[in-house]
Amino acid sequence: MKFGVARFDNGGQFSGALNCGASDGWASRFLFICVLIYYIYNFDAEVPSYLFIIIMKAMKRTFALATLLSIALIANAQNTSGNCYRGLVDAGYSIGVGDYEFGRFEVNTTHGYQVNPYLFFGAGMGLHFMSKYETELDYRESKVDIPVFANVHCNFSKGKVTPFIDVRGGTFVTNNGGLYTSASAGCRISINDKQAISVSIGYTTEKLEFETFDRFTNNSNMDYTREARKCDTESITLKLGFDF
Repeated sequence: MKFGVARFDNGGQFSGALNCGASDGWASRFLFICVLIYYIYNFDAEVPSYLFIIIMKAMKRTFALATLLSIALIANAQNTSGNCYRGLVDAGYSIGVGDYEFGRFEVNTTHGYQVNPYLFFGAGMGLHFMSKYETELDYRESKVDIPVFANVHCNFSKGKVTPFIDVRGGTFVTNNGGLYTSASAGCRISINDKQAISVSIGYTTEKLEFETFDRFTNNSNMDYTREARKCDTESITLKLGFDF
């Protein structure tokens, strides 16, 4: 994969030449990842058509590899162990529902103690990349919010493929945030007695600070002021995880 000149114009948009070739290099891959991260964080930026095509091709290849890997894991997996340390890492996307409908990309990690093959207790933190939210009355800039939380994870069997539930509760430690809770259910596929991959869907509530309507400045027009307030937000979250 070969890249031409890449730049960001005054409007924050990416422009430049992007050509796919047979000779891939780590430098070009790194540049592509940087550009992709830029568009993940800047949700309002318009993605160029050629970059979208490349992303779609990469997603098709990744999905095919993930399917083959899952088949291999199911065929060779062993039961999970207990009475030991365990770490969990997951990444996902949350779709806003309720009064505040805005998306966010998140990465979380949890570390703790696997009591037995069924029950895990731990604590963790995350990086939640919140997109910009704006209405006539409410406003919030795109931000990175960091929650810290306690985590309880429960597997329903010791099989190679097992359903599970995951519950988290804590608070945001940045941007004047408040309570963070998340509950999800999914399927865990064992790689061996120590490692597994998982997919899940869940429901999350977050108390975040918004600039909200305060009062009108006078009676002759509709001008008004805003005041910072903590508001409850809700979302449906899809996650892909790995535990070790």
